[in-house]
Amino acid sequence: MGIIVGGTVGLVLWIFLWTLGVSGFDAILPALGFVLIAAAIQSFSPRLGSDKRE
Repeated sequence: MGIIVGGTVGLVLWIFLWTLGVSGFDAILPALGFVLIAAAIQSFSPRLGSDKRE
């Protein structure tokens, strides 16, 4: 679910920056950053809570 939200936010940001006159490639870099951060959080989140010692 986090990747979908990150992708949607990235797409909206890309369209917004593109309408302001930023080139398409430069505008998509922050969008890719959102998607990569969301994927990293989703990938590492099961490991972050598993450090419980008995």
